[in-house]
Amino acid sequence: MQSRGAMKGTTMVPRIARPNLWTGQWLHLGCLVVLLFLVVVAWQSTDREHPWAFWTAVAIPVVDQFYVWLAWRLELSRQAVSRHMDTRPYLWGFFILLTCRPISAFTVA
Repeated sequence: MQSRGAMKGTTMVPRIARPNLWTGQWLHLGCLVVLLFLVVVAWQSTDREHPWAFWTAVAIPVVDQFYVWLAWRLELSRQAVSRHMDTRPYLWGFFILLTCRPISAFTVA
């Protein structure tokens, strides 16, 4: 007797394991740490005008990227956004952070 996948005209589709939250993300995290270190070094060499505006302009994109990364990694691994909650709260947070990015950059400029 043949197994179901070995029957004529059918193929077995391998199950792909769900990605871990950190799968393939260590390079991204390492680059973020290096770039933030370089920003701190560059900040030390400037005349340090408007420190609140500068660090806000640095922090908002980092928080936005982390927010999007976490939401989509949880969606990929566990369908957490679509299964457990309405997507509207996620979208509100996303668009608020997305809107704050250029505003914070203009305050520094």
